[in-house]
Amino acid sequence: MATEAQKRKSVQEAIDKVLFKINELEAIVGDFNGNNELLHTKLNEYIQALGALEAVKDDMISGGQPVELAVELITAVDEGTNPDTFTVQLFRDSMALNQASKGKVDAFRLLLQKLAQQMQVAFPDVAADYQQLRHSNAATAAAAGASQPAAATAPP
Repeated sequence: MATEAQKRKSVQEAIDKVLFKINELEAIVGDFNGNNELLHTKLNEYIQALGALEAVKDDMISGGQPVELAVELITAVDEGTNPDTFTVQLFRDSMALNQASKGKVDAFRLLLQKLAQQMQVAFPDVAADYQQLRHSNAATAAAAGASQPAAATAPP
């Protein structure tokens, strides 16, 4: 049975062969002199290459999950954008969104600290009960997490 890497390589080779046949057809059509036999031969070779590509694609998909491509990537390639450039820009955009999310998390943590401080000053009895409740919930969650390692615990 072929490995995933071998399947990808066979698909890449089939794609390369199809592209080569397209280049051959392009050259023949560009220099067309009325000889239909050569054109028909190359068109048949192109059709066979497409059939081979379809076969290796089906072989690759039948062994596992279908290949998923981002619609944005396909659109960008159709518009003439280099896929590597698209990937780099997507990575940069993701990092910017990650930093924005991190900033929001940090702001909420700071808000929680400020509220806890103000609650301690304004309502010391309630703040003490709240802290005791948080610590007991954390201990319970830690004990449950130790007995069930796969269980996710919610923050207190």
